[in-house]
This record gives sequence, structure tokens and C-alpha cells, in this order.
Amino acid sequence: MPRIEVETAAFPPSYGLGAYEQISATWEDIVWAAITVGRPNIHYVFRYGRPSLYEALFRLSMIRMALEQARPYQYYPLRRTAAFKALDPTEKGAVNYFLGMVFCKLFAATHLDIPWLLHVDVFKDQLNASFLTGRSRPDLVGQDVTGTAWGAFESKGRASNPSAQDRLKAKDQARRILSVDGIICAPLVASFTYFRGDTLKMICEDPEGRDSGERLRSGDGQWEHYYRAALALAEIDSEEATEDLQRRDELDLIVEIHPKILHLLREGAWAAAHDASVGLRDIFDVEGFKPDGIKVTTGDSWSEKLRL
Repeated sequence: MPRIEVETAAFPPSYGLGAYEQISATWEDIVWAAITVGRPNIHYVFRYGRPSLYEALFRLSMIRMALEQARPYQYYPLRRTAAFKALDPTEKGAVNYFLGMVFCKLFAATHLDIPWLLHVDVFKDQLNASFLTGRSRPDLVGQDVTGTAWGAFESKGRASNPSAQDRLKAKDQARRILSVDGIICAPLVASFTYFRGDTLKMICEDPEGRDSGERLRSGDGQWEHYYRAALALAEIDSEEATEDLQRRDELDLIVEIHPKILHLLREGAWAAAHDASVGLRDIFDVEGFKPDGIKVTTGDSWSEKLRL
């Protein structure tokens, strides 16, 4: 099982976090985070049909290309691959940014009980232009498992350990969202995913204080971004095209969505599926699903060294 070392700071005692924590995540957990960290995708102008599948494949490809398990250690940290190191600087920056969101989501889910993360850009219709175009804003907001609390997250992906100035700036950005659905955001989290040598590490801090920031509202539009890529992968088996079934075999994974919410997603009732999931989380847990009603099963190839 991959493990990620996390340096934490300034979280309230109620979270029970030490100065150093670990995320013990299976490849199923990592893939789940990659396909559900709700963000605008590059194909969203089309919105429906196969482009959603292409977006899901794009996210999976970044994870598979960039990371592998280091061996032979007593525990297996994640390391960047030779393929990742061979990318040009612009490509590395894009992958690092995506990894930052993925592992921010994993930390939020495993240590803060906040499994639902949405990119702030999915609220663009509610935000003024200066906020959207400015760099001083957080990347994500997240809802806890009970559906009664929200947090704000600035997630950074870096090639190396962030500087003290980087950490201060990220904390300032995390403060820029005041509330979601009328609920004041807490915690605020400045998250860094970076590499020490080739090994993936994290730093997560809860900045003190709150600014009079943006007030957001969630709805169908936001939760569609959350579920669309996962739904596309879950529906591969229902496709008649042989190439899709072959692609699933090549991916060496299966994505399932619990039947209690699958019909809602197929009908485009995105917020209703989210709301139902909050009430069904105990049932989902017993049956091996995440709190959002999604289950990922990966094959053995995900824990093998990437072959170029």
C-alpha cells in the first residue's frame, strides 16, 4: 500500500493531528481522488457523451504516467517515474498541479473527514472576473461527510520543497473563501504536494484568521463536475463499442457507482445524487463504496513499475 508522509501545522486539537502524519492510500483511493476532484475539464464545452470519457482517461493517464511505488522499502512511498522526469517544464507544471489537487483531496478525506472537493472555478458564474483571473484565491472547497460543514483548500503541486514565502502565500489564498451555502468555511487548508528527491511528500497547514471573502452556493452545476468523469468510466460496460471494452481492459480498473444513486446521475440529477449519498454513507461503507457512492477496483498493474 502506498504511503505518503505529511507534515502538518496549526490545525485545531479537535482534529487530533500530530506534527507528522501519513496517508495510507491504496491505488483505488488514488484513482478515486483523481476522477472525483471536481474541476472544470478541458472538454466541458461539449459536456456530454464521449468527451467525458476522454477527460476521465486524461486524469488516469497523468496518475499512471507520473507515479509508481518505490521498492523494496518496509512501506512503499510513491515516487515520480522516469517518464515524468523526462517531461518538459511546462508539462511537469501541469502534472504537478493536478497531483496537488489529488493528494489534497486524499488528505482531506482521510484526516479531516472531508471527501467532497470541488474546484473553485466550477462556481465561476457566481464569482466576479477579478476573483477568477487573480492568482490570490484558493483552488478548492470541500464538504464533510455529514454535509453540514465546508472547508477551503489551496492546493499546490511543486517539484521541490516549498519555501517559507510559498507557504505564507498559500495560507493567504486559503482565506479568500468565506462560506459555501451559508456555512463559514473551516478548516482552511494550505496544502503542498512536492518531491523530496523523487519521493512524494506533503505539507498541510491550517492558517489562522478569516477574511471577508467570497460566498458560494452549490447546486447541480457544481456536482455535475464532481460526478461526470466517474460516471463515464462506470458506463464503459454499457457501451456497445468494442474499443471501449478494450480500453477498460487496458486501464486495468473498474469503476462502479452504487445503484441507489446511479439512476439519479443518469438522469442528470447531480445535486440529488449528492444529497442522497450523504444520507447513505453508512450503507456505502458496508458495501465497499466511498461516501460519494463510487467504488474503484484496480488490477495488479497499478502497483508495478511503469514500463516505458
